Amino acid sequence: MSQSDNTTNLFDDYSENKIFESTRPLGYEFFPSLENIVAREEEIKQIRKKLKGILKTGYGENFVVTGNTGLGKTTCVKAVLNQLDEKMQEEDQDLTVSYIEACTNERQVLRKLAHDIEIDYRGSDLSKYYHELKNKIVEEDASYILVLDDIDHLFSDKSQNDHGNSLLKKLYEVREYALNNSDGGLVVGGVTNNSDIYDQFNPKNRSRYADDTIDFSEYDSHQLRKILGNRAEKAFKQTALQNGVLNKIAAYVAKNSGDARKAIRVLKKAGQIAEETHEQVKMDHVDEAIDEVETNQILKSVKQLALTKKYVLYSVMEERRKKPSFKQVYDKYEKVCSEWNNEPVSERQVRYAIDDLDMFGLVETGSKSGRGGKKYAKARIKDDVEDDILGYMEEEVFDS
Repeated sequence: MSQSDNTTNLFDDYSENKIFESTRPLGYEFFPSLENIVAREEEIKQIRKKLKGILKTGYGENFVVTGNTGLGKTTCVKAVLNQLDEKMQEEDQDLTVSYIEACTNERQVLRKLAHDIEIDYRGSDLSKYYHELKNKIVEEDASYILVLDDIDHLFSDKSQNDHGNSLLKKLYEVREYALNNSDGGLVVGGVTNNSDIYDQFNPKNRSRYADDTIDFSEYDSHQLRKILGNRAEKAFKQTALQNGVLNKIAAYVAKNSGDARKAIRVLKKAGQIAEETHEQVKMDHVDEAIDEVETNQILKSVKQLALTKKYVLYSVMEERRKKPSFKQVYDKYEKVCSEWNNEPVSERQVRYAIDDLDMFGLVETGSKSGRGGKKYAKARIKDDVEDDILGYMEEEVFDS
Protein backbone atom coordinates (compact mmCIF):
# COMPACT_ATOMS: atom_id res chain seq x y z
CA MET A 1 0.00 0.00 0.00
CA SER A 2 1.44 3.41 -0.91
CA GLN A 3 1.62 6.26 1.57
CA SER A 4 -1.07 8.15 -0.35
CA ASP A 5 -3.50 5.24 0.06
CA ASN A 6 -3.03 5.19 3.81
CA THR A 7 -4.80 7.97 5.72
CA THR A 8 -3.14 7.20 9.05
CA ASN A 9 0.39 7.62 10.28
CA LEU A 10 2.23 5.37 12.72
CA PHE A 11 2.67 8.33 15.06
CA ASP A 12 -0.81 9.83 14.86
CA ASP A 13 -1.60 8.74 18.40
CA TYR A 14 1.52 10.31 19.90
CA SER A 15 -0.26 13.50 20.96
CA GLU A 16 -2.91 11.40 22.67
CA ASN A 17 -0.41 9.82 25.07
CA LYS A 18 -2.06 9.79 28.49
CA ILE A 19 0.96 8.46 30.39
CA PHE A 20 4.15 10.33 29.54
CA GLU A 21 4.83 14.02 29.37
CA SER A 22 8.44 13.20 28.40
CA THR A 23 10.62 10.12 28.91
CA ARG A 24 13.77 12.26 28.94
CA PRO A 25 13.98 12.47 32.78
CA LEU A 26 13.83 8.66 32.92
CA GLY A 27 16.72 8.13 30.52
CA TYR A 28 20.03 6.61 31.58
CA GLU A 29 21.86 9.65 30.21
CA PHE A 30 19.81 12.17 32.21
CA PHE A 31 21.76 13.90 34.98
CA PRO A 32 19.87 15.94 37.56
CA SER A 33 21.14 19.39 38.47
CA LEU A 34 23.17 19.69 41.67
CA GLU A 35 20.21 21.02 43.68
CA ASN A 36 18.07 18.03 42.60
CA ILE A 37 20.54 15.36 43.75
CA VAL A 38 18.97 13.51 46.67
CA ALA A 39 20.66 12.38 49.91
CA ARG A 40 24.25 12.92 48.77
CA GLU A 41 25.12 16.20 50.49
CA GLU A 42 27.92 14.65 52.59
CA GLU A 43 29.48 12.77 49.66
CA ILE A 44 29.40 15.92 47.53
CA LYS A 45 31.15 17.82 50.32
CA GLN A 46 33.86 15.15 50.46
CA ILE A 47 34.47 15.30 46.70
CA ARG A 48 34.54 19.11 46.87
CA LYS A 49 37.08 18.95 49.70
CA LYS A 50 39.38 16.82 47.56
CA LEU A 51 39.27 19.30 44.68
CA LYS A 52 38.98 22.77 46.23
CA GLY A 53 42.77 23.22 46.44
CA ILE A 54 42.92 23.47 42.66
CA LEU A 55 41.34 26.94 42.85
CA LYS A 56 44.14 28.44 44.94
CA THR A 57 47.19 26.32 44.25
CA GLY A 58 46.43 24.25 41.15
CA TYR A 59 46.87 21.21 43.37
CA GLY A 60 44.01 18.97 44.49
CA GLU A 61 43.85 15.58 46.18
CA ASN A 62 43.33 12.21 44.53
CA PHE A 63 40.08 10.40 45.28
CA VAL A 64 38.38 7.05 44.72
CA VAL A 65 34.58 6.90 44.89
CA THR A 66 33.18 3.46 45.74
CA GLY A 67 29.77 1.86 46.19
CA ASN A 68 27.32 -0.36 44.38
CA THR A 69 25.77 0.54 41.05
CA GLY A 70 22.99 3.12 40.96
CA LEU A 71 24.01 5.07 44.06
CA GLY A 72 24.75 8.39 42.33
CA LYS A 73 28.55 8.15 42.19
CA THR A 74 28.97 9.31 38.61
CA THR A 75 26.22 11.92 38.93
CA CYS A 76 27.85 13.49 42.00
CA VAL A 77 31.38 13.46 40.60
CA LYS A 78 30.28 15.09 37.34
CA ALA A 79 28.16 17.66 39.16
CA VAL A 80 31.10 18.73 41.34
CA LEU A 81 33.44 18.83 38.34
CA ASN A 82 30.98 21.03 36.44
CA GLN A 83 30.78 23.44 39.38
CA LEU A 84 34.56 23.53 39.69
CA ASP A 85 34.95 24.21 35.98
CA GLU A 86 32.47 27.10 36.19
CA LYS A 87 34.34 28.61 39.14
CA MET A 88 37.70 28.22 37.43
CA GLN A 89 36.35 30.10 34.42
CA GLU A 90 35.04 32.87 36.70
CA GLU A 91 38.52 33.13 38.22
CA ASP A 92 40.08 33.09 34.75
CA GLN A 93 41.99 29.91 35.52
CA ASP A 94 42.51 26.98 33.19
CA LEU A 95 41.29 23.50 34.04
CA THR A 96 41.07 20.45 31.81
CA VAL A 97 39.01 17.43 32.88
CA SER A 98 39.40 14.08 31.18
CA TYR A 99 36.55 11.75 32.18
CA ILE A 100 37.27 8.27 30.86
CA GLU A 101 34.89 5.33 31.22
CA ALA A 102 35.36 1.56 31.17
CA CYS A 103 38.89 1.29 29.77
CA THR A 104 40.50 -2.12 30.21
CA ASN A 105 44.16 -1.34 29.58
CA GLU A 106 46.80 1.32 30.08
CA ARG A 107 47.15 2.24 26.41
CA GLN A 108 43.43 2.96 26.03
CA VAL A 109 43.52 5.36 28.96
CA LEU A 110 46.64 7.16 27.77
CA ARG A 111 45.39 7.61 24.22
CA LYS A 112 42.08 9.06 25.39
CA LEU A 113 43.87 11.29 27.89
CA ALA A 114 46.27 12.50 25.19
CA HIS A 115 43.31 13.40 22.96
CA ASP A 116 41.48 15.27 25.74
CA ILE A 117 44.45 17.37 26.84
CA GLU A 118 45.80 17.84 23.31
CA ILE A 119 49.04 15.93 23.48
CA ASP A 120 50.23 15.38 19.93
CA TYR A 121 51.37 11.77 20.26
CA ARG A 122 49.69 8.52 19.18
CA GLY A 123 52.56 6.04 19.29
CA SER A 124 53.00 2.73 21.07
CA ASP A 125 55.71 3.80 23.53
CA LEU A 126 53.70 4.29 26.71
CA SER A 127 56.55 6.04 28.53
CA LYS A 128 56.32 8.78 25.91
CA TYR A 129 52.75 9.63 27.01
CA TYR A 130 53.88 10.14 30.60
CA HIS A 131 56.85 12.22 29.47
CA GLU A 132 54.62 14.46 27.34
CA LEU A 133 52.12 14.82 30.19
CA LYS A 134 54.87 15.95 32.57
CA ASN A 135 56.15 18.48 30.04
CA LYS A 136 52.69 19.88 29.36
CA ILE A 137 51.91 20.44 33.04
CA VAL A 138 55.28 22.06 33.75
CA GLU A 139 55.48 24.22 30.62
CA GLU A 140 51.92 25.53 30.93
CA ASP A 141 51.50 25.39 34.75
CA ALA A 142 48.35 23.52 33.82
CA SER A 143 45.79 21.87 36.11
CA TYR A 144 44.36 18.53 35.00
CA ILE A 145 41.85 16.13 36.48
CA LEU A 146 41.73 12.57 35.19
CA VAL A 147 38.72 10.53 36.34
CA LEU A 148 38.64 6.81 35.58
CA ASP A 149 35.05 5.59 35.81
CA ASP A 150 34.83 1.81 36.23
CA ILE A 151 38.47 1.86 37.28
CA ASP A 152 38.10 -1.77 38.37
CA HIS A 153 38.05 -2.79 34.68
CA LEU A 154 41.77 -2.06 34.62
CA PHE A 155 42.24 -4.87 37.15
CA SER A 156 39.61 -7.25 35.75
CA ASP A 157 41.80 -9.73 33.88
CA LYS A 158 44.58 -10.93 36.17
CA SER A 159 45.94 -13.23 33.46
CA GLN A 160 47.09 -10.19 31.50
CA ASN A 161 49.42 -7.31 32.31
CA ASP A 162 48.78 -5.43 35.53
CA HIS A 163 47.35 -2.39 33.75
CA GLY A 164 45.74 -0.79 36.78
CA ASN A 165 48.78 -0.80 39.05
CA SER A 166 51.14 0.26 36.26
CA LEU A 167 48.91 3.19 35.32
CA LEU A 168 48.36 4.38 38.90
CA LYS A 169 52.08 4.15 39.71
CA LYS A 170 53.12 6.24 36.72
CA LEU A 171 50.34 8.80 37.14
CA TYR A 172 51.43 9.24 40.75
CA GLU A 173 54.98 9.89 39.53
CA VAL A 174 53.67 12.49 37.06
CA ARG A 175 51.69 14.13 39.86
CA GLU A 176 54.75 14.15 42.13
CA TYR A 177 56.90 15.69 39.40
CA ALA A 178 54.30 18.37 38.67
CA LEU A 179 54.04 19.29 42.37
CA ASN A 180 57.78 19.90 42.63
CA ASN A 181 58.39 21.57 39.27
CA SER A 182 55.34 23.71 38.42
CA ASP A 183 52.33 25.64 39.68
CA GLY A 184 50.08 23.15 37.93
CA GLY A 185 49.07 19.67 38.94
CA LEU A 186 47.33 16.41 38.21
CA VAL A 187 44.46 14.90 40.21
CA VAL A 188 43.61 11.25 39.64
CA GLY A 189 40.08 10.16 40.48
CA GLY A 190 38.47 6.74 40.32
CA VAL A 191 34.85 5.58 40.33
CA THR A 192 34.03 1.93 40.96
CA ASN A 193 31.23 -0.40 42.02
CA ASN A 194 33.83 -2.51 43.82
CA SER A 195 34.17 -1.38 47.42
CA ASP A 196 37.14 -3.75 47.81
CA ILE A 197 39.07 -2.17 44.93
CA TYR A 198 42.12 -1.56 47.15
CA ASP A 199 42.58 -5.31 47.49
CA GLN A 200 43.69 -5.25 43.85
CA PHE A 201 46.21 -2.43 44.36
CA ASN A 202 49.79 -3.44 44.95
CA PRO A 203 51.24 -2.40 48.36
CA LYS A 204 52.84 0.81 47.09
CA ASN A 205 49.70 2.03 45.31
CA ARG A 206 47.59 1.04 48.29
CA SER A 207 49.67 3.25 50.55
CA ARG A 208 49.53 6.12 48.05
CA TYR A 209 45.78 6.07 47.45
CA ALA A 210 44.38 4.42 50.60
CA ASP A 211 43.26 7.63 52.34
CA ASP A 212 41.34 8.91 49.33
CA THR A 213 38.15 6.80 49.49
CA ILE A 214 34.65 8.25 49.41
CA ASP A 215 32.10 5.49 49.94
CA PHE A 216 28.47 5.76 48.82
CA SER A 217 25.90 3.87 50.89
CA GLU A 218 22.71 2.35 49.49
CA TYR A 219 19.58 4.50 49.24
CA ASP A 220 16.74 3.71 51.63
CA SER A 221 13.09 3.63 50.56
CA HIS A 222 12.42 7.22 51.63
CA GLN A 223 15.34 8.51 49.56
CA LEU A 224 14.36 6.41 46.55
CA ARG A 225 10.79 7.68 46.82
CA LYS A 226 12.08 11.26 46.66
CA ILE A 227 14.29 10.47 43.65
CA LEU A 228 11.38 8.83 41.84
CA GLY A 229 9.10 11.72 42.74
CA ASN A 230 11.52 14.24 41.21
CA ARG A 231 11.72 12.26 37.98
CA ALA A 232 8.01 11.40 37.83
CA GLU A 233 7.00 15.05 38.18
CA LYS A 234 8.80 15.83 34.94
CA ALA A 235 8.10 12.58 33.08
CA PHE A 236 4.41 11.74 33.64
CA LYS A 237 1.06 13.40 33.06
CA GLN A 238 -0.61 14.57 36.28
CA THR A 239 -3.04 11.66 36.65
CA ALA A 240 -0.86 8.98 35.07
CA LEU A 241 0.31 7.26 38.26
CA GLN A 242 -1.96 5.36 40.60
CA ASN A 243 -1.45 6.27 44.26
CA GLY A 244 1.18 4.04 45.83
CA VAL A 245 3.08 3.21 42.62
CA LEU A 246 6.19 5.19 43.60
CA ASN A 247 6.09 3.85 47.15
CA LYS A 248 5.89 0.28 45.90
CA ILE A 249 8.86 0.67 43.55
CA ALA A 250 10.93 2.45 46.20
CA ALA A 251 10.21 -0.20 48.83
CA TYR A 252 11.05 -3.08 46.48
CA VAL A 253 14.33 -1.61 45.25
CA ALA A 254 15.42 -0.49 48.74
CA LYS A 255 14.91 -4.03 50.00
CA ASN A 256 16.85 -5.62 47.15
CA SER A 257 19.64 -3.23 46.18
CA GLY A 258 19.10 0.45 46.97
CA ASP A 259 19.89 1.11 43.29
CA ALA A 260 18.26 4.34 42.10
CA ARG A 261 19.02 3.51 38.50
CA LYS A 262 17.03 0.30 38.79
CA ALA A 263 14.14 2.10 40.47
CA ILE A 264 13.98 4.59 37.59
CA ARG A 265 14.12 1.75 35.04
CA VAL A 266 11.22 -0.03 36.78
CA LEU A 267 9.19 3.20 36.77
CA LYS A 268 9.85 3.80 33.08
CA LYS A 269 9.06 0.19 32.14
CA ALA A 270 5.81 0.27 34.13
CA GLY A 271 4.82 3.41 32.24
CA GLN A 272 5.60 1.80 28.90
CA ILE A 273 3.53 -1.27 29.78
CA ALA A 274 0.59 0.89 30.86
CA GLU A 275 0.98 3.04 27.75
CA GLU A 276 -0.06 0.18 25.47
CA THR A 277 -3.57 -0.38 26.77
CA HIS A 278 -4.32 1.66 29.89
CA GLU A 279 -4.79 5.23 31.02
CA GLN A 280 -2.91 4.91 34.31
CA VAL A 281 0.16 3.14 35.70
CA LYS A 282 -1.12 0.61 38.25
CA MET A 283 0.35 -1.85 40.72
CA ASP A 284 0.16 -4.84 38.38
CA HIS A 285 2.19 -2.85 35.81
CA VAL A 286 4.87 -2.40 38.46
CA ASP A 287 4.96 -6.17 39.10
CA GLU A 288 5.36 -6.86 35.39
CA ALA A 289 8.03 -4.17 35.05
CA ILE A 290 10.04 -5.60 37.95
CA ASP A 291 10.11 -9.03 36.30
CA GLU A 292 11.31 -7.58 32.99
CA VAL A 293 13.94 -5.29 34.52
CA GLU A 294 15.38 -8.04 36.73
CA THR A 295 15.79 -10.37 33.75
CA ASN A 296 17.31 -7.70 31.52
CA GLN A 297 19.68 -6.47 34.24
CA ILE A 298 21.18 -9.88 34.91
CA LEU A 299 21.76 -10.52 31.21
CA LYS A 300 23.26 -7.05 30.80
CA SER A 301 25.65 -7.73 33.68
CA VAL A 302 26.75 -10.97 32.05
CA LYS A 303 27.35 -9.26 28.70
CA GLN A 304 29.70 -6.77 30.39
CA LEU A 305 31.93 -9.48 31.86
CA ALA A 306 35.45 -10.08 30.58
CA LEU A 307 35.73 -13.13 28.31
CA THR A 308 37.40 -15.34 30.92
CA LYS A 309 34.62 -14.63 33.42
CA LYS A 310 31.99 -15.51 30.82
CA TYR A 311 33.60 -18.91 30.29
CA VAL A 312 33.85 -19.46 34.04
CA LEU A 313 30.23 -18.45 34.68
CA TYR A 314 29.05 -20.75 31.90
CA SER A 315 31.08 -23.58 33.45
CA VAL A 316 29.57 -22.98 36.89
CA MET A 317 26.06 -22.96 35.40
CA GLU A 318 26.71 -26.15 33.43
CA GLU A 319 28.25 -27.98 36.40
CA ARG A 320 25.06 -29.55 37.73
CA ARG A 321 26.34 -30.80 41.05
CA LYS A 322 24.57 -29.20 44.01
CA LYS A 323 27.72 -27.56 45.38
CA PRO A 324 30.62 -28.18 42.96
CA SER A 325 34.09 -27.61 44.34
CA PHE A 326 36.44 -25.12 42.71
CA LYS A 327 38.37 -28.06 41.28
CA GLN A 328 35.20 -29.52 39.74
CA VAL A 329 34.35 -26.14 38.25
CA TYR A 330 37.86 -25.89 36.81
CA ASP A 331 37.58 -29.35 35.24
CA LYS A 332 34.30 -28.29 33.64
CA TYR A 333 35.89 -25.02 32.53
CA GLU A 334 38.71 -26.87 30.76
CA LYS A 335 36.15 -29.03 28.93
CA VAL A 336 34.16 -25.96 27.88
CA CYS A 337 37.32 -24.26 26.60
CA SER A 338 38.25 -27.38 24.65
CA GLU A 339 34.77 -27.65 23.16
CA TRP A 340 34.78 -24.02 22.00
CA ASN A 341 38.47 -23.82 21.01
CA ASN A 342 39.46 -21.35 23.70
CA GLU A 343 42.82 -21.37 25.48
CA PRO A 344 42.15 -22.00 29.21
CA VAL A 345 43.76 -19.87 31.91
CA SER A 346 45.29 -21.29 35.07
CA GLU A 347 43.31 -22.68 37.99
CA ARG A 348 44.39 -19.68 40.04
CA GLN A 349 42.94 -17.28 37.45
CA VAL A 350 39.66 -19.19 37.50
CA ARG A 351 39.57 -18.83 41.29
CA TYR A 352 40.05 -15.07 40.88
CA ALA A 353 37.22 -15.02 38.32
CA ILE A 354 34.91 -16.96 40.68
CA ASP A 355 35.63 -14.47 43.47
CA ASP A 356 34.72 -11.59 41.14
CA LEU A 357 31.52 -13.35 40.00
CA ASP A 358 30.61 -13.81 43.66
CA MET A 359 31.09 -10.09 44.21
CA PHE A 360 28.82 -9.35 41.22
CA GLY A 361 26.12 -11.58 42.72
CA LEU A 362 26.18 -14.10 39.85
CA VAL A 363 27.86 -16.92 41.79
CA GLU A 364 27.60 -18.09 45.39
CA THR A 365 30.73 -19.37 47.08
CA GLY A 366 31.26 -20.98 50.46
CA SER A 367 32.94 -23.85 52.27
CA LYS A 368 31.57 -27.37 52.34
CA SER A 369 31.08 -28.85 55.77
CA GLY A 370 33.02 -31.92 56.76
CA ARG A 371 36.62 -32.91 56.28
CA GLY A 372 38.71 -30.43 54.38
CA GLY A 373 35.98 -27.83 54.06
CA LYS A 374 36.62 -27.40 50.33
CA LYS A 375 35.28 -24.23 48.76
CA TYR A 376 32.34 -24.56 46.41
CA ALA A 377 30.83 -22.32 43.74
CA LYS A 378 27.29 -22.48 42.41
CA ALA A 379 25.33 -20.18 40.13
CA ARG A 380 22.91 -17.63 41.56
CA ILE A 381 20.86 -17.31 38.38
CA LYS A 382 17.06 -17.51 38.43
CA ASP A 383 15.55 -20.30 36.33
CA ASP A 384 13.69 -17.87 34.06
CA VAL A 385 16.97 -16.14 33.14
CA GLU A 386 19.23 -19.18 32.87
CA ASP A 387 18.23 -20.17 29.32
CA ASP A 388 18.70 -16.59 28.11
CA ILE A 389 22.24 -16.48 29.51
CA LEU A 390 23.25 -19.90 28.21
CA GLY A 391 21.81 -19.04 24.79
CA TYR A 392 23.68 -15.74 24.70
CA MET A 393 26.96 -17.50 25.60
CA GLU A 394 26.60 -20.22 22.98
CA GLU A 395 25.32 -18.04 20.14
CA GLU A 396 27.12 -14.71 20.63
CA VAL A 397 30.26 -15.49 22.68
CA PHE A 398 31.51 -18.97 21.90
CA ASP A 399 30.31 -19.26 18.31
CA SER A 400 31.40 -15.81 17.15
